[in-house]
Amino acid sequence: YFKNLNPYELERFILHILLAGLVFFICGLWSYLLKKYSEIQIVQTKKMETLQMEALLAVKEQAAIESNTRFSYAAQATSDAIWDRNYSENEVFWGDGYHTLFGYDITPETSSVSFWASKVHPEDLSGVNRITIEAKENPSVNSWTCEYRFLKANDEYAYVKEKAIILRNENGIPCRTIGALQDISETKLNEFLLKDLNESLEKEKYYLDSLMDNMPDAIYFKDKESKFLRVSKYMVSKHMAHNPDASINDLIGKSDFDFKDKQHAMEAYQDEQEIQKTKTPKIDYIEKETKEDGSERLVASTKLPLINPHGEVVGTFGMSRDITKLKKLEKEQHEAQLDKAVAQGKFEIASGVMHD
Repeated sequence: YFKNLNPYELERFILHILLAGLVFFICGLWSYLLKKYSEIQIVQTKKMETLQMEALLAVKEQAAIESNTRFSYAAQATSDAIWDRNYSENEVFWGDGYHTLFGYDITPETSSVSFWASKVHPEDLSGVNRITIEAKENPSVNSWTCEYRFLKANDEYAYVKEKAIILRNENGIPCRTIGALQDISETKLNEFLLKDLNESLEKEKYYLDSLMDNMPDAIYFKDKESKFLRVSKYMVSKHMAHNPDASINDLIGKSDFDFKDKQHAMEAYQDEQEIQKTKTPKIDYIEKETKEDGSERLVASTKLPLINPHGEVVGTFGMSRDITKLKKLEKEQHEAQLDKAVAQGKFEIASGVMHD
């Protein structure tokens, strides 16, 4: 084949062979260099990842140090018992408030979860556990609040309010919990006292309402201008008998001038102003009132000054009872006794004459 080629063709053939060899050489060299570069890149990438991880760990460590420092400062600055639980290491750190509030020295034993649980009131422990477990098992919940009784070192129970926040990892699993116990014993005591006071007031109100709603007497409380502050149900029927739909509220804020004849209203007003001025009550005296139909009735009244806890007169209160029928009956009995006495006298006179 080569003998049949002229010098020009042989020269072209040799040139093609050299070019092909050069191409293969360049490709091989490129492949070699590319492999070497890839290895260098891999090494550099791994070094970069290592450096980044070390930097991240350093940042996290620094953040943890700063967080613990801030936690320590916060624990010293507040009167609450601050605690920090690390689940991975199963450690609980208590601030100084733990000793200040509850009297326990901070030791590995007193800082354990089991020690804390042993001091929670037996009646409260199950409820507290339920609240904390439900909060930790729900990834969407990042805090809890509960109240319970906690036994102090002096064997007295303190009412405490616990607030906690849950720190979770990327999988939503709790890794740390930070919380605080606040002594609310005084607040609870005030709540109990207030509850007892409210119950006592409810009883007093029940007794007063029973009196005001059922006694067949006119019972009332008036302000300094002799306007009604509160009245008994009987007052409604007494002053507003013409209105079957009337209620106690229809009398509140009004005075005797709105219902009685002007003369009697003025007499009552003057009496009440005098009572406020002198602080001297008027006990069981007889008043004559004119009814809406023009007839008269007699009432036995008692009026007293209304004095607040500061000793200031703020109005009057009193009660009146219709004694018209009683007085009429007394009059009839008196007249009957007179008739009987007259008859008896006539009989005695007649007997004496007959004897003579």
